[in-house]
Amino acid sequence: MIAEAAYFRAERRGFVGGDPVTDWIEAQAEVEGSLRQNQLDRLLARADEAVASATAKVAALKKKAANLSAKARAEWQEDVERLGELRDALQLKAAELREQGTAVGDKALQHAERLWSDIGETLERVAAKGKR
Repeated sequence: MIAEAAYFRAERRGFVGGDPVTDWIEAQAEVEGSLRQNQLDRLLARADEAVASATAKVAALKKKAANLSAKARAEWQEDVERLGELRDALQLKAAELREQGTAVGDKALQHAERLWSDIGETLERVAAKGKR
């Protein structure tokens, strides 16, 4: 990909002047930026899906918890609140990542991935409690 991008850079200037090393370095930055944007787009799409899913689950769990005993409702309430917190944190992180665009760092991407994972784990835990 980098070689092709460097070639097209040279081609655009009619293969006159320029520096092949500079073409390569600029092409590499271009390709890496494009790949990072693709990664960010995929992560944000997954984050949006996780937020939507968590929102629907929170609503469903609140309805279901209303019919449980006080003890069971208290247990579920903790998980429902945690799920809501994780959903809100992921929503904020997704907004932050969108604002940063391709300048987003690996640490921010990892944080968003961890939030998404935590939502999944919380949903699994709540589902397991519902089967008891």
